[in-house]
Amino acid sequence: MLVYLPPFLSASLGVSADTGGIVMLAATLPMLFVPPLGAELYPRSDGDGISHWLSRS
Repeated sequence: MLVYLPPFLSASLGVSADTGGIVMLAATLPMLFVPPLGAELYPRSDGDGISHWLSRS
């Protein structure tokens, strides 16, 4: 879906290509930095993952 974001921003909001690129950068940077963080935190957990954490009530 991120492929369609720059043309959508350009057509609907009238933003420039530079602004659309900055928006894309803001949308994709978390996809680059969050997975290594999760890989670092997973061994510190008890190994059950988030499903165990969510099932606690």
